[in-house]
Amino acid sequence: MNKSSSVLLKCLGISVAVGLAVCAMLYGLFVSHQELGVEPGKAFRFAVISFILASIVSLLYFRMKPPR
Repeated sequence: MNKSSSVLLKCLGISVAVGLAVCAMLYGLFVSHQELGVEPGKAFRFAVISFILASIVSLLYFRMKPPR
């Protein structure tokens, strides 16, 4: 496996983990605290946004990291 595919797999794995964690935490928050007035379905929108941001940040991190 070459370096670029390894970096992309790492970025994808990190982004999926972050997206799922954000979705689970926000869904639990919105379900348990309905006084906030936010529908639990909005957690998926935040998960997609966090997935995109995590993929950009992790891609930048691994690309700028000096090779060993």
